[in-house]
Amino acid sequence: MALVCISSDHSIYAGVLRIQTRSYNVTLTKHRSPPHFTLASLACEPSLRRLLRNHHDQLTSALAHTTTHNQAFEVITHVVKTISKASPAFMPTPQPLNVGALQQLTAIGWKHVIDASADLTHLQCELQDATGRTHSFSLELSDLQHIQWQHHLPIEATLPSSDVTIANTMSLFQQHVDQLQPFWGAMDDLQSAFVVLDPNPLLTNHRHSRISMTQSCSIYLDINPDDPLAKPLAQVFGPEVAAKQRQQCWDSFLNWDTKRSLATNLKACFSAEAFELPVAASSMDTGVDKAECAVCYSFLLESKSPTEVCNNAACGRVYHNACLLEWLTALPDSRRSFQTVFGECPFCQGAMSVEIGIEPS
Repeated sequence: MALVCISSDHSIYAGVLRIQTRSYNVTLTKHRSPPHFTLASLACEPSLRRLLRNHHDQLTSALAHTTTHNQAFEVITHVVKTISKASPAFMPTPQPLNVGALQQLTAIGWKHVIDASADLTHLQCELQDATGRTHSFSLELSDLQHIQWQHHLPIEATLPSSDVTIANTMSLFQQHVDQLQPFWGAMDDLQSAFVVLDPNPLLTNHRHSRISMTQSCSIYLDINPDDPLAKPLAQVFGPEVAAKQRQQCWDSFLNWDTKRSLATNLKACFSAEAFELPVAASSMDTGVDKAECAVCYSFLLESKSPTEVCNNAACGRVYHNACLLEWLTALPDSRRSFQTVFGECPFCQGAMSVEIGIEPS
């Protein structure tokens, strides 16, 4: 099969190399120097690249005598035919090359494409915003009239139903990234001002943040990407009495100011002391461990947060009711009185007790 010119300056040609029942997608680029074709002129799929891996000298020598794309194509065809007779196992049949996608990418450039399928029906792309954050998205190009994408943005972003090209898809993604800069700035502000328990690490599609508080509490914030400085939906988790008091404080707070940062508003609502770490910064504790159950090392257990707190002020570890109950009942020296089990804190061995509740189903 002859090559097809896919560039306006007649420097790039693409086609399918067929050897018996096998096919390979290839692209040849004619450079100004040297005047003949070289290995650098050839772009092909991984299976063909593997086949040619140990034959670079043979191919380089043959290409040195070519000055046109048709000559180079004939040389490559001959070399591959010779190799394939000895290496039939390396001859998978790819899907036909998506020439339309190749033409569009040649026109706009490949700088945002970090990976692509051999037939160019799938592209993995990424770009950086003004702050250096990297944002990735993928494109499905099996039908160029109906391009589909997957992205890691915290919003529902859809493509138009018609006139969609790779170029305007990338442009639309860039617009969304630019519009979301205030949101990501607000999320970074929370990360720098508080001990953030979740998510860890923070990804660009995350729109929630769970912040550690004193008294073994934490507050879960759902930030609106379209209005990141507005008062977010929030729920306080922790021991029942402390969590209830802080939830009431949040619900009744009316002085939220959208001209201030999220961190400033949070400290105005609860006071800055509400977010201090429960232990001295010089200790080995990070504040993160203190908010999780010290038995199962998680925060939520079947949608329930830790409610049992060690009475030892130097410890202050928290536990799920079910976790602590299972731990204490397994101790040989624990004792039970009516609906209460008495034993030792799993962390500091201080005295602890837990009420026997309804076991999770």
